Amino acid sequence: MQHEGRGHYGRDVNPEGYGPIPWELYDKYPWGHYTSPYDFSGQPTLSTPCGITNDGLPLSLQLVAKHRQEGLLCRVGHAYEQATGFHRIHPQI
Repeated sequence: MQHEGRGHYGRDVNPEGYGPIPWELYDKYPWGHYTSPYDFSGQPTLSTPCGITNDGLPLSLQLVAKHRQEGLLCRVGHAYEQATGFHRIHPQI
């Protein structure tokens, strides 16, 4: 496939930032447009926490790999979580 791997610029996994979306704004501002191209291309993605805003909203990091690189993607995601600890942050209730 000619399109396979385009946009990776020589990297095996690309990070894509994704900001917080308060639930009441989700339908008004369809931020999914920034992540949905990977759904259509069939590229594997993995989202993992990468912090919180001052208001306590979660921030996430989406990792994108080339086709058939799910194993690599999971290893990179796990290494990121172990290195940062953001997956251990929970909102106050």
